[in-house]
Amino acid sequence: MISILAPTLVGAIFYSKLIRSIRVLSILVGLTLLIEIGARVLFEYGMNNMFIFHLYSFIEFGFIALIYYQISTNPYWRKLIITLGILFGIFSVFNIFFLEKITDFNSIQRHVELIGIAIILVIYCYKLIHEDRNANFFQNPFFILTGGFLIYFGGTMYLFVFSKELLNGDKTSYWIIHGIFNIFLNITYTIVIWKGRIRL
Repeated sequence: MISILAPTLVGAIFYSKLIRSIRVLSILVGLTLLIEIGARVLFEYGMNNMFIFHLYSFIEFGFIALIYYQISTNPYWRKLIITLGILFGIFSVFNIFFLEKITDFNSIQRHVELIGIAIILVIYCYKLIHEDRNANFFQNPFFILTGGFLIYFGGTMYLFVFSKELLNGDKTSYWIIHGIFNIFLNITYTIVIWKGRIRL
């Protein structure tokens, strides 16, 4: 949880100087910190905090979808993002009532979220590479963000799919790998927010 303080502070300090979509990202980072604190407090008091993860998956998908919606100028891609957002929202409600109790870990919802995000990220990469082949992608904060998301969500998908096998072995290794992916994502957030400042 400590590593998320870096992008949160950078986002708070430079919020007024950030481009619109990076402001959305900084808000997501801030909400993530608050949610992690809330989940930790409930855990320390011995209370069930699984409902927070159901809520967070919905928030995370919504904010990521909004970021890519804002940076898109293609109406068909925008419609696809809206459609994915609506479908994920409907599924999240269906999931609570029929698949996973709100007091249980949201593994099914998380898998569906990762698939939806992967679709958005892959389409963005395809369009970016084919529409602007001469650009220096590493100067584009959204290219860096997309690369970070692909590595993070790909890694967490692997951990979720093989969680039983991994946890049956050395549980410490599982949580170390999970922590490394979280630190990597927060470093990515920090770089992207820093690069997302408006240059005057």
